[in-house]
Amino acid sequence: MKNEKLYRLERVLLLLSLGLCNGIKAGAIDIEEACAYLYSPLMLRNLKEAGASEELYRLIEMGLELEDTETLIPQNIGRDLEEMIAMAIKILTESSDSAPIRDKWFNPIFDNLLSN
Repeated sequence: MKNEKLYRLERVLLLLSLGLCNGIKAGAIDIEEACAYLYSPLMLRNLKEAGASEELYRLIEMGLELEDTETLIPQNIGRDLEEMIAMAIKILTESSDSAPIRDKWFNPIFDNLLSN
């Protein structure tokens, strides 16, 4: 079984990816904003260093390619987003590991926010 923290992080990032893809499809956010939140070279590097799954790594790579697709082949954006959504759902549902959540994943975020 994976490290509990990495497992939880991967699941949060998969859920975030689902939301971002649906937000782009609905026109609520643009690809640039989604890239600022998740689909970045820095995120790829951090995931690789943390030992994240190849599937999640590939999903983030696909997100990085959205800007190029938007510029070069904009008619394929919908297809690419659907593929990313299906991939995230598949990874989430096929995850056989089950790590109980003993605390809220967002506590460190609020601790940092409130300490400033």
